Amino acid sequence: MPLQAEPRLRARNHETVMAGDKVGVAISGFGNVEDGTLLDLIGSVQLGSFRILRRLGVGGFATAFLAEQVGVERLAVVKVGDPRVFEDDAGSEARARFEEEVLATTRVTHPNLVTVYVAGSTTNGLPAYAMEYVPGFTMERRMQHCSALPSPELLAYFTQLADVIRVLHRAGIHHRDVSPGNVIVSADSDGAPKATLLDLGISRSRGSASPVFVAGTPRYVAPEQLRGATTTASDIFGLGSLLYWCVTGAELFWDASSSKEVLERTLAMTRAPLPSVARPILPDEVDSLVSQMLDPNPRQRPTAEEVLARLPKAVRALERSAAKATVRAFRAVRAEEREKPPTILCIGLNELQLEPVRKHAAATGWELEVSQSARDATRASDGQYKLGMLNAELPSPSVASLVAHLREFQPKSAIAVVFARKPQAGALETATPDLSLELPKDGLSLFWFLRALQPDGESDDE
Repeated sequence: MPLQAEPRLRARNHETVMAGDKVGVAISGFGNVEDGTLLDLIGSVQLGSFRILRRLGVGGFATAFLAEQVGVERLAVVKVGDPRVFEDDAGSEARARFEEEVLATTRVTHPNLVTVYVAGSTTNGLPAYAMEYVPGFTMERRMQHCSALPSPELLAYFTQLADVIRVLHRAGIHHRDVSPGNVIVSADSDGAPKATLLDLGISRSRGSASPVFVAGTPRYVAPEQLRGATTTASDIFGLGSLLYWCVTGAELFWDASSSKEVLERTLAMTRAPLPSVARPILPDEVDSLVSQMLDPNPRQRPTAEEVLARLPKAVRALERSAAKATVRAFRAVRAEEREKPPTILCIGLNELQLEPVRKHAAATGWELEVSQSARDATRASDGQYKLGMLNAELPSPSVASLVAHLREFQPKSAIAVVFARKPQAGALETATPDLSLELPKDGLSLFWFLRALQPDGESDDE
């Protein structure tokens, strides 16, 4: 089936790939909008009760803003459609589909699926929706800190993601962009690993009109989806490509030099890639599951239910093999960074709070520095500390202003805010740390957070 005329495919780093009868060259994408059209929304109230605070990021079809729901005092994310996607006649069809599909997702609830609060239009007429703000890391960022995902996380995250996809498919919804940037990893209330699937704004209900755009992320979009024929199996391909990265440490088509080449190789697939080619020690159970999920023929891929049934056996086989990474230098890590353990800077924490920090830092290979002065955090150079842990009750400066300062001047450092008791809604004002926790109660959540930030200390064999 030929590609539809000029579908737009979302790529990393706000790149847009144009595809006609052949895959075209990559061009500058929507991430470079500087005309103020959307930035003018900052400070306004949209969708009835969501005050726009700041821009979080720009994707191929929409801009995400951090917002506060007035009267409820909870943070949310408001996604606003890019005006250039939703203009002219094609834009009218895209708008109708956008609104239909966002409303469809409000009928589905799942503990590992982001909650959509409301959908509608902005005051300047652009389609928008507000959804739950989910703190944590994207899977993409998590994988930047390890050569392959540890087995406990692997089983937890992919069991949850496969179950979300199962529920969406039963509701007649195709997500169409199961990719590392759309998965947030964190810990649940018991400290166990948790994955949350995001970005339902490009999902598609079965039976809706043919899409104007081919939505997806290179390496995670299925061949048939590039040809305009999205099915439930297309989501399995995306999940399989994500699983491929997590068990091998290398993304699918890792050696491609451009998004254009990735798309060409995706369209040209005649057989499924084997993860054992990248990591030969992987057991047959993993090799079989992942390769079937990536089969170029969607009819040969397993269903979400079948993935759920086979995943535990595959992970057990992986654990038995005691597989060590044999990835051939897929990511550059300087030798001195591997030799020097990462450091936590604790500001203003009391002894009761420090006890679990010391325990879990030692267990995960971190060094610890303790100070009672916030100035020690502001004086540090970017990257000197991999994690700053701040007492929420710092008298001066406020923790919100300190978080904002660190975000601006030390973007390489993660930030955690520590409370002595469960924080009240709005306790951090507009501050958005990577983790908020109550110590010593949330010690297990801290453990998984440190594991997520800790680079893999094992050497990669050639």
